[in-house]
Amino acid sequence: MSILVALVLFGLAAAGAVKTLHGYRDGRMPSLLWGINTPTFSSVTSPDWFWRAGAINTALVAILAIGGVVGLVLTLVKR
Repeated sequence: MSILVALVLFGLAAAGAVKTLHGYRDGRMPSLLWGINTPTFSSVTSPDWFWRAGAINTALVAILAIGGVVGLVLTLVKR
């Protein structure tokens, strides 16, 4: 795994974290698992799905960030 791949994983994690944080602040949580037509869940009309989407987004961001760390460590250990 190259440093470029690790940086791409970090970039995706950062973008997902920003989107999740803005959704939390706005009270409308987008789901990061969908493509372009992302459904958003309101904290007022569907609070259960709001928090579920937030948990899924957080888990996805954590997986991407951990993948970036592992990729960076493996790349640096190879050298």
